[in-house]
Amino acid sequence: MIILRTWLCVAFLSVVTAVAPALASAPAHKLTASPDYIAMDPFMVSIVENFKVRGFLVLEFTLHVTDRHEQELIGGMRPRIRDQFVRTLMEYGSKVATVKRPPDLEGILARLQQDADGMLGQGTAHVLVTQALVRPL
Repeated sequence: MIILRTWLCVAFLSVVTAVAPALASAPAHKLTASPDYIAMDPFMVSIVENFKVRGFLVLEFTLHVTDRHEQELIGGMRPRIRDQFVRTLMEYGSKVATVKRPPDLEGILARLQQDADGMLGQGTAHVLVTQALVRPL
């Protein structure tokens, strides 16, 4: 019995060791192969009505940046960009959004584009929505 367990452990570790490099080198989820588009992780913010959470707003964005040098700079700034976007979306979710109507994508994009221009410079990156939905509770 002990020999069987030892053999199973060795077999399992061999498989994990063989598969791990392949999983680590798997490409990240991208909408396109073009390096001009920098995908942001999905955002999920609460929709608050009458001091209660009534649902969630789920959004996915991509930044369109054509300059290679700017792409490298933005890659390092992604956590700061994400933080600013989250703040803006949380404000939208608590003051404007409702579960009874679709999100105002033009208003959201205008706010996020203003954030991007303030952090990266006017016209450096264009914010694009790839997914938007409201999940009522």
